[in-house]
Amino acid sequence: MRTNDNNLRAGFSEITLDIQNKLELAGYAPRMSTGVHDPLYAAAVFLDDSKQQAVICVLDVLDFDQSFVDNVRHGISEITGVDTSKIALLATHTHSAPSLKSDFVENCQWREDVITRTVNTAAKARDACTSVQLHYGQSQIEAIGENRRDPVAGIVDRSVQAVSFVDASNGIMQGLFVNHGCHPTTLGMDNTLVTADYPGYMRVALHERYTPRPVILFFNGACGDVNPGGYSPIDSALNKPIKGRTFERAKTIGHRLAACVIDALKDTRNISGTPLRLDREILRLPLRPLADLQTIQNEVDACKASLKSLLDQAACEVDHDAAKLELIYAQIRLSYAKQRDRYPDRHIPVELQSIASGEMAMLFISGEPFAELGLAIKERSGFDATFIAGVANANAAYFPTPNIIGDDSYEDRACMFDSVAINDLIKAIHSQVAKLVNHEESVEV
Repeated sequence: MRTNDNNLRAGFSEITLDIQNKLELAGYAPRMSTGVHDPLYAAAVFLDDSKQQAVICVLDVLDFDQSFVDNVRHGISEITGVDTSKIALLATHTHSAPSLKSDFVENCQWREDVITRTVNTAAKARDACTSVQLHYGQSQIEAIGENRRDPVAGIVDRSVQAVSFVDASNGIMQGLFVNHGCHPTTLGMDNTLVTADYPGYMRVALHERYTPRPVILFFNGACGDVNPGGYSPIDSALNKPIKGRTFERAKTIGHRLAACVIDALKDTRNISGTPLRLDREILRLPLRPLADLQTIQNEVDACKASLKSLLDQAACEVDHDAAKLELIYAQIRLSYAKQRDRYPDRHIPVELQSIASGEMAMLFISGEPFAELGLAIKERSGFDATFIAGVANANAAYFPTPNIIGDDSYEDRACMFDSVAINDLIKAIHSQVAKLVNHEESVEV
């Protein structure tokens, strides 16, 4: 790996996402919030090696749509001058935050406020730029996330990576990157209090440990098939009782993760932060075959009618759950068909974005890659430190391993792409990382 000792400047800033009204929550089925348990944040870092600049923003929300991403990018670009292709938005993926996609008036107003706050905190990060040194550490974590397809032997990436950005003039930690992959779904569908879930508790614990407190950016990794405890996604979707879906459990997970970060930072090594190298590609992946929109809408209506009939008949729980699950799958197909029909060629855009800062690579994927894919990317990356963040920019869908496609599992039926499209995505990811390793020129899209 070639390195460069040129100086990296970085600035950090964070802001709370104010919530005054009852809002529709994202994640699971639509439901209205009844209060705020703990604050949500938007955090930003501005990176500058004197030749290239980049901005990364991390928000405590489920995900983003393309319009939100475009608005934030353009707002940041207008103030900072950073090209929109060099601005990344990451979601921590908490399933207990207000929806940024809801049509409710209050949610739409909140969305505009979040855009403004995110743009402003990125601008403050630029103004806070100072020369920094990077310190990288890694540890392992147990008893948090498990593979929901196979909680006993399923693949899980147990690594916790941390990079501290220390002010070169005074040794004070300005910011901290944390990378680990696990769904923030400790709280379930029955929770109606706004919460950042375990990443919020991790942030609080780290703020208590370090003074002055650094700005923390949590990169949720390849968490597509990993959740706290490895419980069934079908049970979760059906709102079945699942042990441990409590705030106390979220606190335990967050504190364990914070403890691992602290351990990682006790044994660090300096890594080069320059030069900055950036790449971005918009893939256009074909959807799996779907019927026309009206046919799928008819299927949704038929599933609703069937479910109502079973309720009227006081049918057994097994039949009721089966009908409810078929309705969920039909609604997923309807959502995908609506996305498909927005594009004349019926191919869905999927953004891959990467930023290399010296010996550290950060790969941002617009979807939820499974743990096995994330581990394969790290193994082949060629970088000393490889951070993977899913649910980046406009979230597309699950990205399982190709062998899952067609097995009639929840992950199969909830995935919009076939195995060919998934393989194309994997090839594109490896190609993009290879460009960064070889110091090839970035691609502007």
